[in-house]
Amino acid sequence: IEMCAKACGLTTSDVKKIVSKSKNGVTITADNAIQIVSHIKTKSKTSWHDKTIADVIRKLAQRLGNNFLLRFREANRTVQTGGFLPQGTISGTEQTAGRAEAMPTLWIMSVTGSYDYDPNSKEIFVFPTIIVPNGLPKVFVFSKK
Repeated sequence: IEMCAKACGLTTSDVKKIVSKSKNGVTITADNAIQIVSHIKTKSKTSWHDKTIADVIRKLAQRLGNNFLLRFREANRTVQTGGFLPQGTISGTEQTAGRAEAMPTLWIMSVTGSYDYDPNSKEIFVFPTIIVPNGLPKVFVFSKK
């Protein structure tokens, strides 16, 4: 939690409040969501673009209103060569619930990863994920041009 709090510009106490306040998340504004994701630097060498997520938040706010549901999750995953996660961090139940919401859900993921080529390695990284409600028929895809 401390790593995520630091990466997101929040105190550990803030993150613990988000985690403990409700399993259903905390409602925040689009500006709050942009502020949170602006502190996350994945340093991805793959298809992820850190700056794109703020643009997605702005577009979603234009289409669906200014509120976002903020949720937090910790996970342990094995990272494949090339930096890919073969297994997501959101469960099917969480994804279904997010799609049923009236507002987008911003998940902040704190992942402890070990690499498939070195099981003893450990690295903690943070990344955002947005679940778009069913009310918005388009899907956003992050990829290199």
